[in-house]
Amino acid sequence: MAQRHQSGPPPIVELPTTGGPHPAVVLGAEAYGINPFIRGIQQQLSQLGYATALPDYYHGAGPKNVEAYDDFTEVLDYMAALDFTCGARDLASAVDMLRARPDVDPRRVSLWGYCTGATLAWLA
Repeated sequence: MAQRHQSGPPPIVELPTTGGPHPAVVLGAEAYGINPFIRGIQQQLSQLGYATALPDYYHGAGPKNVEAYDDFTEVLDYMAALDFTCGARDLASAVDMLRARPDVDPRRVSLWGYCTGATLAWLA
């Protein structure tokens, strides 16, 4: 029997301040998950006119120190335990969610990822 995908929390959505429909980007966070770096990228894209969605592929149970770039001990354990199929589905679901919004152009939705998020974007 195939495992059912358990949806995580809804993605963080950022919208431009101008009217749409907007092109959109689903962001796959690096191995540390949602942290100030990826939130900054999301905000920059929004300022450039893109609607963005940032799913939490760790479902709220990711690394505690999301900026431990000098010590990979914790994040490596989380990466080893990550269900990549489920994470890819989180990103694909975010694409579907953005495409369904009236303020998003459904023909112009892309995926963009860093590190682990790039693998998940490729899989999605």
